[in-house]
Amino acid sequence: MARKPKEHNVAGSQNDIQLLANEYPELLDSQLSTLIHESIKLNWCSPLKDDEYAEYVDQDFIDKLGISDKIKIPLKQFWPNKGPNWDGLAKYKNKVFIIEAKAHISEQQIESTDSKDKSLSLIENSLQKTKNFLEVKSNVSWCKNNYYQYANRLAHLYFLRELNNIDANLLFIYFLNDKTILEKKETIEDWEKAIDEVYKSLKIERKNKLSNYIHHIYIDTNKFER
Repeated sequence: MARKPKEHNVAGSQNDIQLLANEYPELLDSQLSTLIHESIKLNWCSPLKDDEYAEYVDQDFIDKLGISDKIKIPLKQFWPNKGPNWDGLAKYKNKVFIIEAKAHISEQQIESTDSKDKSLSLIENSLQKTKNFLEVKSNVSWCKNNYYQYANRLAHLYFLRELNNIDANLLFIYFLNDKTILEKKETIEDWEKAIDEVYKSLKIERKNKLSNYIHHIYIDTNKFER
């Protein structure tokens, strides 16, 4: 199933992104407006309270964003089923936003894919196309990498922007001071070091052909009136 209803009031980033989308969208709007130099008020498509806080996968995320008629190269030719589970989806005018949410640095490390045979071959081919576009000269594997999840999110941004000419943006939202996380609270500086490690592992420069459309945003959950 490519539409996945989610529970509410659970721990970590799942609850944080639900609160952000449904109750405190202005916290993201203000930061995003500064980053892209345009006053923005996002129209959230997911996760919405009246849609069972559902998250969307595969072709359903494209349908949910309302861009199916603009897709020239079908997603199934780029990525197999059971692809990225988008934590959030949003739109503003002709722009679309695909969103990954984190509340703990350890969530960054998603090691490789369990896909096999034809599915694995398709993934490897699409990751290589993304690497080529980003001019990654190293033969480092993105498929068997501690930061595979980050890599496949980049690949989907490449798919939307470069293969289908969609004005897409990839948002990584990092929630600070989440009260459900008992470990040491991580700072923006901690996160920036972790992001640097991701790019180092994937052999990507922070400034690259997609970097203008990749945004790392920090939301302080102390601003949520829980």
